[in-house]
Amino acid sequence: MFDIYNNYYKMGLFTKADMDNFVLAGMLTAEDEAKIVGVAGQPA
Repeated sequence: MFDIYNNYYKMGLFTKADMDNFVLAGMLTAEDEAKIVGVAGQPA
């Protein structure tokens, strides 16, 4: 699933807020979110 979230984020279909919600829902780990969005929202 990481690849799907990563690709959708890079395509602009998911936002940082979406990623935060996925972590809260348990659909994505905080570590995976950090890999996708980068540290403090900076590009990874």
